[in-house]
Amino acid sequence: MATTPPGASGEFAPVQSLSDHPTIELCCLIWATQGNAEGATEYEDEVLALLPDYGGEVVARAIGPGLDDMPHETQFLRLPDQQSLDAYLGDPRRLELNDQREELIERTIVYPVRVTGHR
Repeated sequence: MATTPPGASGEFAPVQSLSDHPTIELCCLIWATQGNAEGATEYEDEVLALLPDYGGEVVARAIGPGLDDMPHETQFLRLPDQQSLDAYLGDPRRLELNDQREELIERTIVYPVRVTGHR
């Protein structure tokens, strides 16, 4: 599991796939900084739009009120492999937004999952 304390960059260590194939599925819990829920959602819109460039996809995304220390946003992401994840995380367009992220995102927890259910 990877977690970022307030003000951290949001980067995380390599992820071990939970299946026999290299596909990586992640759950991302995101807390917006006080008063910045809308801005945090807009930031996430922008960086998540880069995922398809690396063969990734947003499997599901839920945006809540972020009350009572609950995350503002929960995302389930899927990428083909660790190299794709690394490339996405290192995308210069994403890195250019780090200052914005620092302002809008208080905390992020990212951990590997196996997404199940019907589509």
